[in-house]
This record gives sequence, structure tokens and C-alpha cells, in this order.
Amino acid sequence: MNYLILGLRAFILISAVISLGLTGDLAAGAGYSIPRLSFAIFASAFAILFGVFFAVFAEIYERFSFPIINSINDFLNAVFTFAAATALAKTIGNCLHNTYYVSDYNNKTYSQILNYNEITRGSTGDCREAQAAVAFLYFSFFTFLGLLIVNIINCVKLGAFTTSRKSDTVNTGIPTLSSP
Repeated sequence: MNYLILGLRAFILISAVISLGLTGDLAAGAGYSIPRLSFAIFASAFAILFGVFFAVFAEIYERFSFPIINSINDFLNAVFTFAAATALAKTIGNCLHNTYYVSDYNNKTYSQILNYNEITRGSTGDCREAQAAVAFLYFSFFTFLGLLIVNIINCVKLGAFTTSRKSDTVNTGIPTLSSP
């Protein structure tokens, strides 16, 4: 068992659960009618199910762990989380614009103008929630990218369809007539 990989999977679990909660709350507020939010929910759920639970199961029970399957799994998770984060970021844009205006020659005041879009609906809280969801989806993406690199290295070193298990028979010493 590689504790670094399990630690990265735990980090993915935390960030995917947070992004699932944030995007689920945004989708509930929008009436579940925005496809980009639905895809972000799917990407977060897929990351939890296959990126964490299946991968940890395969890491613990090594006979289910093949480097090529782990690589494909992490590749799909990286693609899904990147696509969801980018689509969500493109949709919300820069939802908080900071503008300065001068009401007096000596008195500068500061205001925030909300950019209205279908996800934030003019709400500061929804804007910050969407920005946090994008950040956690990108955290998951970069972690999956790192795991993908590790799994590709394992594919090259171990072979695509081999497990890291040792053989059950011990072949040491000089063969005798009684040895099979």
C-alpha cells in the first residue's frame, strides 16, 4: 500500500465532496435546469465513486489493481473535473466586478457590481459559492493529473496488465529431484 497515493486520494475525496455540495446547492437554487451545473455534479460524483472508492479498493486489494486500469480511471477523472471546472468558470465569468467611482473630489468610495448570469442570478453568495466550486474542481483536476503521471510511470515500469504482487512460490537454491 502506497501511503502517498492514499493521501492524495483522501485529498480528492475532501475536495470532491466539497465541490459536490457547492454545485448541488447551486443547482438546487437554479431549479436543476443548468447543464453545466449538472455536469459539475456528475464530475464530482464520478471522482468520488471511481477516483476514490474504486481506486482505494484496488490499492488495498492488489489483485484488482492493474496499472492500465488505474491510468484510464485517473485520465477520465482528470478530463471530467477539468471540463466541469472550465465550463463552470466560463459561465460565471468574473461575477464580482470591483469598481471605483468618485462622488466627491476628495472622497473615493468602493462598490461591487454583480454581473448577472444564470448560475449566480445576481447573488453575491452564489457568486462566491460558484467560485469556490471551481477552485475545488481544479484542485481535484491537478491531483488527478499527478496521480495519472504516477500511474503512467507504473505502467512503464511494471507493465500494463501486471499487479505488484509477489509470486507465491519461492524459487531459491539448487533444484533437487524432490522439487516440482
